[in-house]
Amino acid sequence: KDGTLLSTYETAVPQQVKEEIGGGDSWLSGVIDGLVGCPEAGAAAPSWSDKMWLQAMQRGDMLAALKQQVLGDFSNVERSALESALAAHHRRHRRSF
Repeated sequence: KDGTLLSTYETAVPQQVKEEIGGGDSWLSGVIDGLVGCPEAGAAAPSWSDKMWLQAMQRGDMLAALKQQVLGDFSNVERSALESALAAHHRRHRRSF
């Protein structure tokens, strides 16, 4: 809470927080999905590379940001919305792995 910016991206995922609760659960859900929900990462389990971990955490960052844009503790963000938001962020802020 000292104002230090922490992010898995060089350019942080923009936050438009309407509801602070539920972001942690959504972040972890995004990370888990990134590690086991993607074919290449699921096949690598449990020996995920640093790149796979980074991509999974970025997925968590985005899912948490999307969840916090709606009221309530439950995340109803659909995979298509998450994929679109990730693609848009990557287009705007290219980062090499």
